[in-house]
Amino acid sequence: MRPRVASAIAEGEPAVVAAWAVPQILAASRPTGLPRRIGTRWVKHDPEAAMAWLASLPAGPESR
Repeated sequence: MRPRVASAIAEGEPAVVAAWAVPQILAASRPTGLPRRIGTRWVKHDPEAAMAWLASLPAGPESR
């Protein structure tokens, strides 16, 4: 359910949902799907900021 909620929020407030998602992404032992969900919505409105956020995430299960 979290990825769907993140997708919806990312349509209007991507930076807010990205800040909320980072601790969850870092603590997850399995991929959460959050970077993909947030990034694909954010990139429509501000591609540079979306790519900068994605690049700031550490390598791990989400980067595969």
